Amino acid sequence: MKPSHNPNADNYKARAEAAMERHAWPEALEAWLAWWSDDVTNPDAMHDRAVCHFHCGEKEVALTWLNRAADTQPDYSYRYSSRGWMKQATGDTHGAIEDYKKALELDPEDAAAYSNRGVAFRKLRRWGDVVGDFSKVIELTPEDATAFCTRAVAYGKLKQWGETIDDCTRAIRL
Repeated sequence: MKPSHNPNADNYKARAEAAMERHAWPEALEAWLAWWSDDVTNPDAMHDRAVCHFHCGEKEVALTWLNRAADTQPDYSYRYSSRGWMKQATGDTHGAIEDYKKALELDPEDAAAYSNRGVAFRKLRRWGDVVGDFSKVIELTPEDATAFCTRAVAYGKLKQWGETIDDCTRAIRL
């Protein structure tokens, strides 16, 4: 049955969204499933359903729904950034980096995508790439003390002590 033909569709969707706001993931997922039909093409709904599956421990199902959302809305950077975050959280660091790369191709001003990709690079000990991504984060959000701290660590790993001290000092002053 289409959501539009279900007299309770709006109620189920509202329940799902309200439960998500409270982080009541099982309740939200139950409401999404009650609202859902096979012909839903709304990428935001697909994304929200994916988030619920993820928080209910159904990580592969969540990624399937994020894939559908990205396929439905391929020019929206947030679809790739979200999927990158989920891949990173499930240990697929290389897949996450590829998704962040795609997100940044679509929106080169997305500081969160640079930050998340920088964290993924840090996990792989790609210190030069960490410096590059967190330099971009700092360019976009110059008051982000965490970005200075993260870049300082990377500079330290590269034995660039002057830059390490400078970034630590700037972070403290923020």
